[in-house]
Amino acid sequence: MPPAPRNSERKIRREKTVIVRCTAAEKRRVVRDAEKAGAPLSSYVRARLLDGAGEVREDPSPRPARVQSRDRLVKELSAIGNNLNQIARVANATGEVRRAEQLDELVATLMAKVPDIR
Repeated sequence: MPPAPRNSERKIRREKTVIVRCTAAEKRRVVRDAEKAGAPLSSYVRARLLDGAGEVREDPSPRPARVQSRDRLVKELSAIGNNLNQIARVANATGEVRRAEQLDELVATLMAKVPDIR
């Protein structure tokens, strides 16, 4: 693969960043391949990415079902807590303080349960 022209040659201003996680061995391989191609690492990776070279594989270590379930539960509890907080604000603003106090207690109870789930 011929080296890609440098930014200064094309007058392209690249302002966005893409972060990719890889193992140390994978990074060594990409750096080695870029050096063999005679290209700067970013140009080499960009060319490989945009040209579609290489194979795409699924993540070899999918998250366990229990972790996925926990994450969904935490997300749902957070949404419920947010809704209750909104209701409590309206209740306080309209003078429905007794109900707001009950809602505050309920929010506190729910939020106390969240650390146990994590």
